[in-house]
Amino acid sequence: MCSAEYLLILFPHLASIKGMPEFLSDMHHIEFEKLDLNNDTEGFEKMFCDWEDAMLAHRDMTDGVFNWNNFDKWCEGKKISIPIKCRLN
Repeated sequence: MCSAEYLLILFPHLASIKGMPEFLSDMHHIEFEKLDLNNDTEGFEKMFCDWEDAMLAHRDMTDGVFNWNNFDKWCEGKKISIPIKCRLN
């Protein structure tokens, strides 16, 4: 069992987030974190078109574990709200 499958078993509500199973299993969440570390705003733009819901949920779920300064600034500039609705607990 891969880690994405394990997360979906532990937190079944993740499966209801558009694209989240693929976002996790295809390792897009790691790519997303690298985009933030490198402040790759073009990468945010490209990824957001396909993975908006999963990106926002992943950002929310990892808040406090991962520092999202660059993505948050990008969202602020784009007037994108970061919903707080996907907590793991």
